[in-house]
Amino acid sequence: RPFYPGGISASTGDLSLAQHGATLFKKYQCASCHADGPKASGKGGSLIGLYKSMKQLADGSKVLADEGYIRSAILNPNDVRLAGSTGSMPAYRGSLSESEVIALIAYIKEIGTGTSLEGGRPDSVAPAANTSSQQWRYMYGGEQYQ
Repeated sequence: RPFYPGGISASTGDLSLAQHGATLFKKYQCASCHADGPKASGKGGSLIGLYKSMKQLADGSKVLADEGYIRSAILNPNDVRLAGSTGSMPAYRGSLSESEVIALIAYIKEIGTGTSLEGGRPDSVAPAANTSSQQWRYMYGGEQYQ
């Protein structure tokens, strides 16, 4: 059985941690307020480019949007409200398990850095195979390797 970092048992089969976070993002309807793709988002703002960016909080202080910030924003959003924010995100403390929080953070990190989920995003395209190489033809084309 797979394990998340920190030894938390994974019950998601073959999904990566970020892919499990994507399913939770849909399950908890996060996209109703937050964009995780190129479409415009609702009142919560886009999460694309969030991870490792500097954000100004409502109290005027600045914070790096790292794992700790994302965790706080999920569990206690009023503690880290962004400047100019008019949204009223519910607090998920007590509603999400630790493994769900970890998975959501992994997903937000992936979309926040612009990387695609391995095999889980429709916009990720595998590079074309180099079918002209002799090794490829030997392995897949039936030729003798010399």
